[in-house]
Amino acid sequence: MVEYATHNGKEYKVRYAHQRVVDEETGLFNPKGGATVAYISDSREDNPQPPLVSALAECSEHDTYDKSRGRVISLGRLRKKLAKMQTQKQNNVRTLFSGVGKSR
Repeated sequence: MVEYATHNGKEYKVRYAHQRVVDEETGLFNPKGGATVAYISDSREDNPQPPLVSALAECSEHDTYDKSRGRVISLGRLRKKLAKMQTQKQNNVRTLFSGVGKSR
């Protein structure tokens, strides 16, 4: 399923990066631990760009890594972060114009 998120009035496809722990002795992925990052970016193959906004979901070294759960958690955190950024932007605009039109 393709997920989208809005940032500054523009819709972006949400992308994911997964990191797994590798057992140094065997060279195989350790089933415990890992991380998933959800991010949005203006990046294209011909024009790489860093993420505009990202959110991390870490799996404890005591828990079995679950890629789909990491995607759900990191997406939720990304959406929460974007909503908080939008609220802060609206509050900044209100503060900026709060004194406009008032006589002194």
